[in-house]
Amino acid sequence: MSQENGDAREEELRKRIAQMQKKQQYGAQLGSILRKLLEQGSYERMMNVKISNEELFFKAGGAIIQAAQSGRIKEKVTEEQLKIMLGTLSHRHEPKIEIRKK
Repeated sequence: MSQENGDAREEELRKRIAQMQKKQQYGAQLGSILRKLLEQGSYERMMNVKISNEELFFKAGGAIIQAAQSGRIKEKVTEEQLKIMLGTLSHRHEPKIEIRKK
């Protein structure tokens, strides 16, 4: 039984490593494409976002590429445009906590 657990654990680790490698490869491809679509300052900001919030990086990168493919982006994205986009994509609805004194 412990052999089965070890095999299952090893298989799970292999799957996770494969997923991580695919994600890393996709991130590198996305970065390469974004370099062509973003100005230098906005590209550097996106690389910082990649380090600090990978999910936001993939979401914003996908949105930029989709906008470029559909023709909505005519020139390279400026840092100000990127800030607005990141702000919109990262906006989270936080519940309002109300404290009442008795």
